[in-house]
Order: sequence, then structure tokens, then C-alpha cells
Amino acid sequence: ASGGISCAGDIRRVAAIGAAGCIVGRALYDRTVTLAEAAAAAGEAA
Repeated sequence: ASGGISCAGDIRRVAAIGAAGCIVGRALYDRTVTLAEAAAAAGEAA
């Protein structure tokens, strides 16, 4: 999925529907989510 990721909850929702991944570039750039938060959120849904 690409676009619309603004928080760790968004990453959990994308992972929960079975997406292989998502692009969080802008969220990382804007510092609305950290890389550690993103990785943890993706791992929670796995």
C-alpha cells in the first residue's frame, strides 16, 4: 500500500488486511512515526 500512512495504527491496519508492505516515507520524514514504531506495528500484526 502507498500513501495515507500517518501513524503506527495505520501500519497495523494495513498489515491486518494482509498487505505485504506499505510506504511510510512521508510519515518518517514528518516524524509522525519512527522507524522503531513502524517496525513494531508491522510485527504486531504478523
